[in-house]
Amino acid sequence: WCRTVAIDERVIRLIDLLTHQAADYMVRILTEQELRTSQSLLRAVMESTPDAVYVKDTEGRILMCNPALGRLLGIAADELIGMDFGEYYGATEIHQIIRDHDLRVMDTGESAVIEETVKTPAGNRIFLSSKAPFRDSSGKIIGIIGISHDITGRKRMEESLRQTRRELEERVRERTAELSHTVTVLNEEVVKRVETEMSLRERSEQ
Repeated sequence: WCRTVAIDERVIRLIDLLTHQAADYMVRILTEQELRTSQSLLRAVMESTPDAVYVKDTEGRILMCNPALGRLLGIAADELIGMDFGEYYGATEIHQIIRDHDLRVMDTGESAVIEETVKTPAGNRIFLSSKAPFRDSSGKIIGIIGISHDITGRKRMEESLRQTRRELEERVRERTAELSHTVTVLNEEVVKRVETEMSLRERSEQ
């Protein structure tokens, strides 16, 4: 025994609307969860890496950075937000060089790997900086994203090796010159001895 029940059109529309809203809500929840997961992962990577990671706007102000950059400059990472490197370095050659590198990346729209010298409380450090354009959702360049790896130790080792090589080459040149002089002296002695022996032989024959 069955009974057919007629459903009002308004009820059908209401059910359809509620179904779509529920689906949108579930998508939004999943998207927010994925976003939180991505943010947590990004935060973990930025906080754990020993390299300085930073995002700057077109004016050079820091929008985001990791603790490594703060430790490098001797300032808490939170205090660096909104700061221009010019405020830290002042009108110095170091700041101008870094700013020129940033502008070149933004002007060309191409990534670049650049060697940069940075002044820190511990002294000048040399970094290999990878910089890329920072774009908004429409593709417009609104700053740069950078990662800087400290290569000071490697550069010092390379310079030490170059110095050692120069010293070895200089010693080789000195020894070569000494040997050349010794050979010359020996040749002269041999010539003198041969001449003396020939002279003695002539006298003996006479």
